[in-house]
Amino acid sequence: MTTRRQTQQWARAFADAGFDGIRFLVRHDPAQQRVGFALFGPAGEASWDAISTDEIGTAVIIDVERRFGIRVQS
Repeated sequence: MTTRRQTQQWARAFADAGFDGIRFLVRHDPAQQRVGFALFGPAGEASWDAISTDEIGTAVIIDVERRFGIRVQS
């Protein structure tokens, strides 16, 4: 089993190599169809402001599902 310390070391190595993040298959999905993302940067709340907090429209959700294979759950 992978430890938290080991995954933090991997993240540090990827960040040191110039990666901004990684995309991976999550281990809690036995079908290996769910994808996770890890973004590298300073710990804590992001410093950028939200552009909008409006509800995402149906057309955008359909486009994201089609283009990226991301299933949006509501």
